[in-house]
Amino acid sequence: MKLRYVWCHEIGTSEHGGTKATTDSFLIVGRAGWKAVDTTLSGPSWKRIFQLARHVFGLLLIRKDGVFFVQLPVYGSGNIILVKLILWRFPTVSLLQDIERLRGSDRGSAESLTAKSAFIVTTGLLAEHLKTDVKNIPCARLEVWDYLMAREFKPPSWNWKGSILFAGNLNKKKVPWLYRTDSARPSLLLYGNAYIEPVRNIFNDRYKGPFTADNPVISEYVGWGLVWDGAKTGSDEGAAFDYEIINQPHKASLYLACGLPLIVWKESFIARFVQKHQCGVTVSSLNNIKDVLATLTEAECERLRKNAQNLGQKAREGLFLLQALEQLGFTSERT
Repeated sequence: MKLRYVWCHEIGTSEHGGTKATTDSFLIVGRAGWKAVDTTLSGPSWKRIFQLARHVFGLLLIRKDGVFFVQLPVYGSGNIILVKLILWRFPTVSLLQDIERLRGSDRGSAESLTAKSAFIVTTGLLAEHLKTDVKNIPCARLEVWDYLMAREFKPPSWNWKGSILFAGNLNKKKVPWLYRTDSARPSLLLYGNAYIEPVRNIFNDRYKGPFTADNPVISEYVGWGLVWDGAKTGSDEGAAFDYEIINQPHKASLYLACGLPLIVWKESFIARFVQKHQCGVTVSSLNNIKDVLATLTEAECERLRKNAQNLGQKAREGLFLLQALEQLGFTSERT
């Protein structure tokens, strides 16, 4: 059997969704028997150059028939050199997390490197929007992000009429709809950073500050998790392209891991998952949320919540990434 390796490197200490998704993926494949190859570059420039040379030499000593798992995109010239070497030397499984161009960035490592992969695990509809041709590369779709939790994690108390949770980056540029005053959206329970306090009384939102990504402690009864990112306005009209249409949001996995049914935009990619698994509701506008929830009975909410709990258990165990790898022929060597 070919040896399997997971390429690990320093990704920072921020606990935003992208960082946690990357860290969790490292851990999941490691638990499945893939051996970690850590090429972290740290310290002053002269030290990083020495480390880079040592890591390159180390990769050249590994047998060429070993299979690597990498995550794209990568940032920093040193990391790009290393991942290029891995893709050139070894058959590689690339987990495509993002396409920088679609977010307005001039960076392009994901697109140029994905085409050199032997296998692709893609999220959302990202592979369909690559400029490079990957049609002949075996590809599996990650159905939803996994979300590992700390051992001490306790799911929040649930009530079908409980609060609607919105967690994440609350910066006005990131979620402008949160600060609009011409909306009929419901009040929200907010966790995250960069919240602007003065608007809290308009909708009776309750801001609780940030929580730890691996152990979110939610202090009151919660009924739903809201996924509502991108360029949409309060009425969700006028955006020619919204990243949510093709993106698979990590926020949805946080809510599922907490056992919460989802509220999502009906045009988003994650809406397909919600409809398939009956783990939440889809709405056309923030203004429709109250009306949609009012049509649900307690029994219907209980069913949606039960489905969300079952999916959340799989996400907490890291089973979705392992399923995608199994589609490509890589079964777990240990649990």
